[in-house]
Amino acid sequence: MEARVPGPVFPSSAEDFLGLWSRTYVEDPIGAEQKNEVQVYWIQAPSCFVDIRIPRSRPDIELDGGFEAISELELLALSTQKGFCGKTAAAWDLNAHPSHRCTFTWLRSFDFQPFTGMPDIGLVSFLDESKTDLVEYGVIGDDYKELWHREVFPTAGICSLAFLKESSTPIDESDLPHIDTSAHRGYLVCCGSRFMYMIPRKEELSAQSSLTELVASCVQGDLAEGEKEAALNTYLNCEVSFGRIVPKHEEAIFDFQVELSTLPTQEGVTFHSTQFVALDEAHGSNDDSAVFLVQTVQPTSLKPQVSYRLWITLDHSYSTDSPFVRLFR
Repeated sequence: MEARVPGPVFPSSAEDFLGLWSRTYVEDPIGAEQKNEVQVYWIQAPSCFVDIRIPRSRPDIELDGGFEAISELELLALSTQKGFCGKTAAAWDLNAHPSHRCTFTWLRSFDFQPFTGMPDIGLVSFLDESKTDLVEYGVIGDDYKELWHREVFPTAGICSLAFLKESSTPIDESDLPHIDTSAHRGYLVCCGSRFMYMIPRKEELSAQSSLTELVASCVQGDLAEGEKEAALNTYLNCEVSFGRIVPKHEEAIFDFQVELSTLPTQEGVTFHSTQFVALDEAHGSNDDSAVFLVQTVQPTSLKPQVSYRLWITLDHSYSTDSPFVRLFR
Protein backbone atom coordinates (compact mmCIF):
# COMPACT_ATOMS: atom_id res chain seq x y z
CA MET A 1 0.00 0.00 0.00
CA GLU A 2 1.27 3.49 -0.85
CA ALA A 3 2.62 5.47 2.11
CA ARG A 4 0.62 8.50 3.19
CA VAL A 5 3.24 11.07 2.21
CA PRO A 6 1.85 14.17 0.44
CA GLY A 7 3.82 16.09 -2.14
CA PRO A 8 6.86 18.24 -1.47
CA VAL A 9 5.25 21.69 -1.20
CA PHE A 10 3.01 22.50 1.73
CA PRO A 11 0.39 25.29 1.80
CA SER A 12 1.61 28.36 3.63
CA SER A 13 -1.80 29.96 4.23
CA ALA A 14 -5.51 29.44 3.59
CA GLU A 15 -5.19 31.68 0.52
CA ASP A 16 -3.24 28.90 -1.20
CA PHE A 17 -6.50 26.99 -1.69
CA LEU A 18 -8.46 29.75 -3.45
CA GLY A 19 -9.67 29.13 -6.99
CA LEU A 20 -11.54 26.63 -9.17
CA TRP A 21 -10.43 23.01 -8.79
CA SER A 22 -11.35 19.86 -10.70
CA ARG A 23 -10.62 16.36 -9.44
CA THR A 24 -8.21 14.44 -11.66
CA TYR A 25 -8.68 11.06 -9.99
CA VAL A 26 -9.47 9.30 -6.73
CA GLU A 27 -7.99 6.16 -5.17
CA ASP A 28 -10.51 4.69 -2.74
CA PRO A 29 -9.03 2.93 -0.86
CA ILE A 30 -5.43 4.04 -1.32
CA GLY A 31 -3.65 1.65 -3.65
CA ALA A 32 -6.79 0.85 -5.62
CA GLU A 33 -7.25 1.71 -9.28
CA GLN A 34 -7.24 5.43 -9.98
CA LYS A 35 -10.73 6.44 -11.11
CA ASN A 36 -12.29 9.48 -12.73
CA GLU A 37 -15.88 8.31 -12.98
CA VAL A 38 -17.38 11.42 -11.38
CA GLN A 39 -17.28 15.03 -12.57
CA VAL A 40 -16.02 16.89 -9.51
CA TYR A 41 -15.54 20.65 -9.23
CA TRP A 42 -14.81 22.79 -6.18
CA ILE A 43 -14.57 26.58 -5.95
CA GLN A 44 -12.90 27.95 -2.85
CA ALA A 45 -13.46 31.60 -1.97
CA PRO A 46 -12.26 33.45 1.14
CA SER A 47 -15.62 33.24 2.92
CA CYS A 48 -17.02 29.91 1.74
CA PHE A 49 -16.86 27.08 -0.81
CA VAL A 50 -19.16 25.01 -3.03
CA ASP A 51 -18.46 21.47 -4.30
CA ILE A 52 -20.40 19.49 -6.96
CA ARG A 53 -20.02 15.78 -7.87
CA ILE A 54 -22.03 14.30 -10.76
CA PRO A 55 -21.41 10.70 -11.92
CA ARG A 56 -20.39 10.55 -15.58
CA SER A 57 -22.74 7.56 -15.91
CA ARG A 58 -25.81 9.63 -15.00
CA PRO A 59 -28.27 9.21 -17.88
CA ASP A 60 -29.85 12.11 -19.75
CA ILE A 61 -32.94 12.82 -17.66
CA GLU A 62 -35.96 14.83 -18.75
CA LEU A 63 -37.82 16.28 -15.78
CA ASP A 64 -40.66 17.85 -17.78
CA GLY A 65 -43.20 15.83 -15.80
CA GLY A 66 -41.45 16.16 -12.45
CA PHE A 67 -39.67 13.47 -10.45
CA GLU A 68 -42.64 11.11 -10.39
CA ALA A 69 -42.64 10.87 -14.19
CA ILE A 70 -39.13 9.45 -14.54
CA SER A 71 -38.03 5.84 -14.09
CA GLU A 72 -36.77 4.21 -10.90
CA LEU A 73 -33.34 3.83 -12.53
CA GLU A 74 -33.21 7.57 -13.23
CA LEU A 75 -34.36 8.44 -9.72
CA LEU A 76 -31.67 6.23 -8.20
CA ALA A 77 -29.09 7.85 -10.49
CA LEU A 78 -30.08 11.28 -9.15
CA SER A 79 -29.75 9.99 -5.59
CA THR A 80 -26.05 9.13 -6.09
CA GLN A 81 -25.10 12.74 -6.86
CA LYS A 82 -23.20 14.78 -4.31
CA GLY A 83 -22.76 18.45 -3.55
CA PHE A 84 -22.20 20.58 -0.50
CA CYS A 85 -21.20 24.06 0.62
CA GLY A 86 -20.07 25.87 3.72
CA LYS A 87 -16.94 27.15 5.42
CA THR A 88 -13.39 25.81 5.52
CA ALA A 89 -10.55 25.80 8.01
CA ALA A 90 -6.84 25.10 7.53
CA ALA A 91 -4.49 24.04 10.33
CA TRP A 92 -0.73 23.57 10.49
CA ASP A 93 1.52 21.58 12.80
CA LEU A 94 5.11 22.20 11.70
CA ASN A 95 6.41 19.77 14.33
CA ALA A 96 4.34 16.89 12.96
CA HIS A 97 5.46 14.23 10.50
CA PRO A 98 5.44 15.70 6.95
CA SER A 99 2.40 13.61 6.01
CA HIS A 100 0.39 15.28 8.80
CA ARG A 101 1.70 18.83 8.58
CA CYS A 102 -1.30 20.58 6.99
CA THR A 103 -4.95 19.59 7.35
CA PHE A 104 -7.92 21.18 5.60
CA THR A 105 -11.47 20.84 6.92
CA TRP A 106 -14.62 21.35 4.86
CA LEU A 107 -17.39 22.36 7.28
CA ARG A 108 -20.57 21.48 5.42
CA SER A 109 -23.36 23.95 6.19
CA PHE A 110 -25.60 22.29 3.58
CA ASP A 111 -25.31 18.88 1.90
CA PHE A 112 -27.09 17.14 -0.97
CA GLN A 113 -26.61 13.84 0.86
CA PRO A 114 -27.74 13.16 4.44
CA PHE A 115 -25.14 14.06 7.05
CA THR A 116 -22.93 11.06 7.86
CA GLY A 117 -21.72 12.35 11.21
CA MET A 118 -18.11 12.17 10.01
CA PRO A 119 -16.04 15.36 9.63
CA ASP A 120 -14.61 16.07 6.17
CA ILE A 121 -10.88 16.48 6.80
CA GLY A 122 -7.97 15.98 4.42
CA LEU A 123 -4.18 16.01 4.65
CA VAL A 124 -3.09 18.27 1.81
CA SER A 125 -0.02 19.39 -0.11
CA PHE A 126 1.00 20.55 -3.59
CA LEU A 127 2.98 18.53 -6.11
CA ASP A 128 5.36 21.40 -6.88
CA GLU A 129 6.01 25.11 -6.45
CA SER A 130 3.43 26.08 -9.10
CA LYS A 131 0.68 24.97 -6.67
CA THR A 132 -1.38 23.85 -9.66
CA ASP A 133 -2.00 20.29 -8.42
CA LEU A 134 -3.13 19.42 -4.91
CA VAL A 135 -2.89 15.99 -3.27
CA GLU A 136 -5.45 15.13 -0.58
CA TYR A 137 -5.42 12.14 1.76
CA GLY A 138 -8.39 11.19 3.91
CA VAL A 139 -8.21 11.08 7.70
CA ILE A 140 -10.50 9.88 10.50
CA GLY A 141 -11.41 6.56 8.92
CA ASP A 142 -11.37 7.75 5.29
CA ASP A 143 -8.72 5.77 3.39
CA TYR A 144 -8.55 7.63 0.07
CA LYS A 145 -6.25 9.73 -2.08
CA GLU A 146 -7.43 12.47 -4.44
CA LEU A 147 -5.52 14.56 -6.96
CA TRP A 148 -6.96 18.01 -7.70
CA HIS A 149 -6.02 20.33 -10.57
CA ARG A 150 -6.48 24.09 -10.25
CA GLU A 151 -8.39 25.19 -13.38
CA VAL A 152 -8.51 28.89 -12.47
CA PHE A 153 -6.24 30.75 -10.05
CA PRO A 154 -7.64 33.50 -7.80
CA THR A 155 -5.68 36.11 -9.78
CA ALA A 156 -8.61 35.93 -12.24
CA GLY A 157 -10.80 37.40 -9.49
CA ILE A 158 -12.85 35.55 -6.92
CA CYS A 159 -15.97 36.25 -4.89
CA SER A 160 -18.56 34.68 -2.61
CA LEU A 161 -22.20 35.54 -1.96
CA ALA A 162 -24.79 34.23 0.48
CA PHE A 163 -28.31 33.22 -0.55
CA LEU A 164 -30.95 35.16 1.41
CA LYS A 165 -34.37 34.43 -0.09
CA GLU A 166 -36.37 33.40 -3.13
CA SER A 167 -39.51 35.33 -4.00
CA SER A 168 -42.37 34.83 -6.44
CA THR A 169 -42.54 38.61 -6.94
CA PRO A 170 -39.78 40.89 -8.27
CA ILE A 171 -37.26 42.20 -5.75
CA ASP A 172 -36.22 45.83 -5.97
CA GLU A 173 -34.16 48.24 -3.91
CA SER A 174 -37.10 49.23 -1.71
CA ASP A 175 -37.24 45.64 -0.37
CA LEU A 176 -33.62 45.53 0.77
CA PRO A 177 -33.87 47.38 4.13
CA HIS A 178 -36.35 44.72 5.31
CA ILE A 179 -34.16 41.71 4.48
CA ASP A 180 -32.40 39.74 7.23
CA THR A 181 -28.87 39.67 5.79
CA SER A 182 -27.57 37.36 8.54
CA ALA A 183 -29.70 34.35 7.53
CA HIS A 184 -27.51 32.57 4.96
CA ARG A 185 -29.45 29.79 3.19
CA GLY A 186 -26.85 28.76 0.62
CA TYR A 187 -23.77 30.09 -1.17
CA LEU A 188 -22.65 31.30 -4.61
CA VAL A 189 -18.93 31.40 -5.41
CA CYS A 190 -17.26 32.72 -8.56
CA CYS A 191 -13.70 32.51 -9.89
CA GLY A 192 -12.94 34.34 -13.10
CA SER A 193 -15.88 33.62 -15.39
CA ARG A 194 -16.86 30.39 -13.60
CA PHE A 195 -19.47 30.06 -10.86
CA MET A 196 -21.00 27.46 -8.59
CA TYR A 197 -23.87 27.75 -6.15
CA MET A 198 -26.04 25.67 -3.86
CA ILE A 199 -29.70 26.17 -3.01
CA PRO A 200 -30.41 23.55 -0.31
CA ARG A 201 -33.62 21.87 0.72
CA LYS A 202 -35.95 23.74 3.02
CA GLU A 203 -35.46 20.97 5.58
CA GLU A 204 -32.40 18.79 6.18
CA LEU A 205 -32.66 15.05 5.59
CA SER A 206 -32.45 12.58 8.43
CA ALA A 207 -28.92 11.31 9.00
CA GLN A 208 -30.21 7.80 9.62
CA SER A 209 -30.55 6.74 5.98
CA SER A 210 -28.67 7.15 2.72
CA LEU A 211 -30.38 9.20 0.02
CA THR A 212 -30.50 6.17 -2.27
CA GLU A 213 -32.31 4.18 0.44
CA LEU A 214 -34.80 7.00 0.99
CA VAL A 215 -35.55 7.29 -2.74
CA ALA A 216 -35.81 3.53 -3.17
CA SER A 217 -38.24 3.19 -0.26
CA CYS A 218 -40.33 5.98 -1.77
CA VAL A 219 -40.44 4.37 -5.21
CA GLN A 220 -41.07 0.86 -3.95
CA GLY A 221 -43.43 1.86 -1.14
CA ASP A 222 -47.21 2.06 -1.18
CA LEU A 223 -47.59 5.85 -1.32
CA ALA A 224 -50.47 7.72 -2.88
CA GLU A 225 -49.63 9.66 -6.05
CA GLY A 226 -49.45 13.07 -4.39
CA GLU A 227 -47.52 11.73 -1.40
CA LYS A 228 -44.92 10.10 -3.64
CA GLU A 229 -44.33 13.29 -5.62
CA ALA A 230 -44.04 15.32 -2.40
CA ALA A 231 -41.53 12.86 -0.94
CA LEU A 232 -39.40 12.77 -4.09
CA ASN A 233 -39.34 16.57 -4.17
CA THR A 234 -38.20 16.61 -0.55
CA TYR A 235 -35.40 14.16 -1.27
CA LEU A 236 -34.15 15.30 -4.70
CA ASN A 237 -35.13 18.95 -5.22
CA CYS A 238 -31.81 20.30 -3.98
CA GLU A 239 -29.74 22.33 -6.41
CA VAL A 240 -25.99 22.48 -6.81
CA SER A 241 -25.07 24.07 -10.16
CA PHE A 242 -21.86 24.94 -12.00
CA GLY A 243 -21.44 27.16 -15.04
CA ARG A 244 -20.17 30.32 -16.68
CA ILE A 245 -20.85 34.06 -16.17
CA VAL A 246 -21.38 36.14 -19.32
CA PRO A 247 -21.32 39.95 -18.91
CA LYS A 248 -23.97 41.82 -20.90
CA HIS A 249 -23.54 45.19 -22.54
CA GLU A 250 -25.91 46.75 -20.04
CA GLU A 251 -24.31 48.01 -16.84
CA ALA A 252 -24.49 45.57 -13.89
CA ILE A 253 -26.44 42.90 -15.82
CA PHE A 254 -24.97 39.42 -16.21
CA ASP A 255 -26.07 36.03 -17.51
CA PHE A 256 -25.30 32.98 -15.38
CA GLN A 257 -25.32 29.97 -17.74
CA VAL A 258 -25.64 26.58 -16.01
CA GLU A 259 -23.60 23.73 -17.50
CA LEU A 260 -23.78 21.04 -14.81
CA SER A 261 -26.38 20.57 -12.07
CA THR A 262 -27.87 18.11 -9.60
CA LEU A 263 -31.16 19.14 -11.25
CA PRO A 264 -30.75 18.16 -14.93
CA THR A 265 -33.60 20.50 -15.87
CA GLN A 266 -31.32 23.43 -14.96
CA GLU A 267 -28.54 22.47 -17.38
CA GLY A 268 -28.56 24.89 -20.30
CA VAL A 269 -30.64 27.41 -18.35
CA THR A 270 -29.54 31.06 -18.18
CA PHE A 271 -30.26 33.25 -15.16
CA HIS A 272 -30.39 36.99 -15.76
CA SER A 273 -28.82 38.82 -12.84
CA THR A 274 -28.99 42.44 -11.75
CA GLN A 275 -26.89 44.14 -9.09
CA PHE A 276 -28.15 46.50 -6.39
CA VAL A 277 -26.16 48.53 -3.85
CA ALA A 278 -27.90 49.39 -0.59
CA LEU A 279 -26.98 50.80 2.79
CA ASP A 280 -25.94 48.09 5.21
CA GLU A 281 -27.98 49.00 8.28
CA ALA A 282 -26.46 46.14 10.26
CA HIS A 283 -23.27 48.19 10.62
CA GLY A 284 -25.14 51.29 11.72
CA SER A 285 -23.24 53.58 9.40
CA ASN A 286 -24.20 55.41 6.24
CA ASP A 287 -20.67 54.83 4.97
CA ASP A 288 -21.15 51.07 4.83
CA SER A 289 -22.89 49.50 1.87
CA ALA A 290 -23.90 46.01 0.86
CA VAL A 291 -23.96 44.73 -2.70
CA PHE A 292 -26.94 42.56 -3.55
CA LEU A 293 -27.48 40.36 -6.61
CA VAL A 294 -30.94 39.44 -7.89
CA GLN A 295 -31.30 36.45 -10.23
CA THR A 296 -34.41 36.00 -12.35
CA VAL A 297 -35.22 32.27 -12.49
CA GLN A 298 -37.39 31.20 -15.42
CA PRO A 299 -40.14 28.57 -14.93
CA THR A 300 -39.29 24.86 -15.07
CA SER A 301 -41.28 21.68 -14.51
CA LEU A 302 -40.17 21.72 -10.87
CA LYS A 303 -40.98 25.42 -10.41
CA PRO A 304 -43.72 26.48 -12.84
CA GLN A 305 -43.59 30.20 -11.92
CA VAL A 306 -40.92 32.84 -12.42
CA SER A 307 -39.00 33.45 -9.21
CA TYR A 308 -36.33 35.85 -7.98
CA ARG A 309 -33.31 34.92 -5.90
CA LEU A 310 -31.59 37.43 -3.67
CA TRP A 311 -27.88 37.16 -2.78
CA ILE A 312 -25.60 39.38 -0.71
CA THR A 313 -21.88 39.76 -1.42
CA LEU A 314 -19.50 38.50 1.27
CA ASP A 315 -16.20 39.29 -0.46
CA HIS A 316 -14.64 39.85 -3.88
CA SER A 317 -11.22 40.42 -5.42
CA TYR A 318 -12.00 41.26 -9.05
CA SER A 319 -9.65 43.91 -10.43
CA THR A 320 -10.93 47.23 -11.72
CA ASP A 321 -10.24 46.20 -15.33
CA SER A 322 -12.24 42.96 -15.05
CA PRO A 323 -15.73 42.99 -16.63
CA PHE A 324 -16.98 41.11 -13.57
CA VAL A 325 -16.11 43.91 -11.18
CA ARG A 326 -19.39 45.54 -12.29
CA LEU A 327 -21.11 42.95 -10.12
CA PHE A 328 -19.76 44.62 -7.01
CA ARG A 329 -19.86 48.39 -7.48
